[in-house]
Amino acid sequence: MKNNKRIFIFLSPEGVTFSTNYDQFIEVDNYQVLGFAEGKDEKEAFYNFLKENEWILDTYFNKVFCLEVKHSIIDSKVFYIKNNF
Repeated sequence: MKNNKRIFIFLSPEGVTFSTNYDQFIEVDNYQVLGFAEGKDEKEAFYNFLKENEWILDTYFNKVFCLEVKHSIIDSKVFYIKNNF
């Protein structure tokens, strides 16, 4: 039987990220990666995400986007900012 589970990443525009430069805290305008989950569709994956990450219920995150992950992180292309300039 074929596994029809798909992998989704869950992101939120809420929250704040800072750069890694400890001398200067520059606020970065981006999305927070909340986690990953599997499901036959987005709704099932979101339910599984909440079930597997109950800590999220104790945060102020509310608006969450999900995107299907088509390729494994292992298979992804890696770029380095410092080596390109």
